Amino acid sequence: ADGAVDPVYAELMVRAAGSALAGLPADSARAQELQQWRADGLRQLTAEARRRGDWTAVAALLDQMAMLPPGLVAPETLAEERQMATVQQALQLLQQGNREAATTLAGPDVVAAALAPQTSLPLAAAWQVTVTIVPERTTAVFAADVLPDGVERARVAFGDQRARWANATLPEGADVQVDEQPLADGLTRWRVAMTFPSRDAALVLAQSLPPSPDWALMRTLLQQIAPDWADRSGVLRRSMRVSQQYDLGVVARQWQEQADLLEQQAAQFDAQRAGAGAADVATVEAALQAAVQAVNYRNAAQLWQNLLESAAVVTEMEAPDGFGVARRTWLTTLTAPSQPQTLQVSGPNPVGILFLLIAGVVVLLLVSGLLWRLL
Repeated sequence: ADGAVDPVYAELMVRAAGSALAGLPADSARAQELQQWRADGLRQLTAEARRRGDWTAVAALLDQMAMLPPGLVAPETLAEERQMATVQQALQLLQQGNREAATTLAGPDVVAAALAPQTSLPLAAAWQVTVTIVPERTTAVFAADVLPDGVERARVAFGDQRARWANATLPEGADVQVDEQPLADGLTRWRVAMTFPSRDAALVLAQSLPPSPDWALMRTLLQQIAPDWADRSGVLRRSMRVSQQYDLGVVARQWQEQADLLEQQAAQFDAQRAGAGAADVATVEAALQAAVQAVNYRNAAQLWQNLLESAAVVTEMEAPDGFGVARRTWLTTLTAPSQPQTLQVSGPNPVGILFLLIAGVVVLLLVSGLLWRLL
């Protein structure tokens, strides 16, 4: 009633016309008529597949239309519809999470144009920190693992930071070493090893860091590393206490803000894609690009979220304990509540005992000398 052709009938017409053509000369009037029927049937099937959103079927039908004799289908129309089908297929694959196949179909240029800016990505995919506190000094080793596509950016960032530290005036005894270490699977680890005998040295190192979120963990730790030592020793016994406290919530908030901002941008791109129609290739390509941007920005947001959840600080404390050394280790995550980490030891005082032994020997020798003279 509405002029539409039943897809089943159209498919039967295409098959019947194809079978009949096998026994006819290509230039006969009957063959030309059958080719026209076949072209009409393929158009009907293509329109139906397009209506269903079955772009794989559309692409296959367009391939059949491309094999029709010249004049039945305009080459310009066929090329435009083929491009439309390709982009729509890529869009579907992207929505299914198959980015690699979408890139293969649409071409790397379309996908690359929608990449999230490098500056929105975290400098490192993972941060692990080890802080070692002993009576003479404190050391901090920062390990930043960088993904393959961020190696050059990280090399520039860490190289610039190494230069800033080299030009800084550090207190005596302070030192910083920055090294690049290749890992498996194309990852690269940047290792920053610091030694500072006092809180002032840590603050000088922190002041040289940029204010960006990438350096938030290192900057915050250097500002907060300030072990509190208390030594209550007597002649025979020694009591020592060391305490350190971190509040890494400010780092967690900065990284969460980065993730939230990128997620909001991804949602905006999703809205753009949902509002785009399918009127022409340009509109569909714009929808594809918006979909790619949504995926890329959401992936960038997830990198910040992963960083927040995986980053950790291992604190190792050592203090003299009698004739040995007492050790204790803590693991602090960014979302852990702030609380003091304390190592307290009490035991014999080797120095005092040694002093008493020497004093006893000296007294014994003096007494022996006096007795010898008296005799």
